[in-house]
Amino acid sequence: MVKLVHISVRMMTKNFERITLSDIDAICHACCTYDMKPLSKEQQAKLHLEYGEKDFDLKLSKNSFAKYMPDVKVVIRKGYPHCGYMAAHTKEYVEEIETFIK
Repeated sequence: MVKLVHISVRMMTKNFERITLSDIDAICHACCTYDMKPLSKEQQAKLHLEYGEKDFDLKLSKNSFAKYMPDVKVVIRKGYPHCGYMAAHTKEYVEEIETFIK
């Protein structure tokens, strides 16, 4: 497992090294400019939303949840940053996602 983690970390590092400022601008634009529309209950039932308590955009996102996705059960991981829980508890996270998909 340690070797696999080491390989993954090296791969991620190499990917980060390739990102240009133009790439970052494009990612930020894609993540911050979209036209949200209210989702049907059927669409909401297919969503799994998860945030860390320390996620940089959690406060702003909570407003969107209430307005556009009021029936989605949003998971907020206490004490974790963005993607922190899934990185620290990968096995448990995968099991939760598999259960959700079923």
